Amino acid sequence: MTVVFLWIENAGPRLSKAQQVLEESIIRHGLTPLRYPAGRDLVLFGDVLRRARACAEGEAIVWCNSDVILTRNPFEVPFADRVYGFRRREVPDGRLVYGIDMYYLPLVVWDNLLSKDIPKLYLGSSYVDWWISRKMEAVGNYENLTGYIDHPSHQKSSAAYNDADPYYQNNFREFNRYAKRNGLAPIPGPPLLVPRVGHVWGLRDAFRKLLKRP
Repeated sequence: MTVVFLWIENAGPRLSKAQQVLEESIIRHGLTPLRYPAGRDLVLFGDVLRRARACAEGEAIVWCNSDVILTRNPFEVPFADRVYGFRRREVPDGRLVYGIDMYYLPLVVWDNLLSKDIPKLYLGSSYVDWWISRKMEAVGNYENLTGYIDHPSHQKSSAAYNDADPYYQNNFREFNRYAKRNGLAPIPGPPLLVPRVGHVWGLRDAFRKLLKRP
């Protein structure tokens, strides 16, 4: 059974080590690691999942972030036909993180539902985990699990949460378009999202943000 994850070429020391540790943890649980090569540019989540589907060896696929460590086989879930999102545990403090860093996707759900409408969301930016979790919650076939992945704590990058960043703005708009098509609640926010500026309430707010830039 296959676990897909991004393999960042020429990554820095922390991520290079983390990717290797992740791969070793996948193999240790008797699973097949599937590297999805990536570089400096962010990669579409849908493309990664399509590759995983093409290489699937069982009745489900698993995706995870590149810097987590598997502590339990993610294919060992309560119900094989349900979609699961996995919350990570930070080490060494043991804190659980709210966001989703791994998904278990039954092939029947992927083939018959999720693959029919795939928003163009970039891994490494905000709101990637809104798509699958909220869609599957809406159809009553989703659950969050803990106790499967650890994540060594490190200093967080602000890039993923920078609302002036093009990837952030793409993901914000893409999910809200998807939400509208599928009858889901949109990401809340101010009425305007201005390129290279971010979320604003109007022109005065935009000028204020521009003036505050270093």
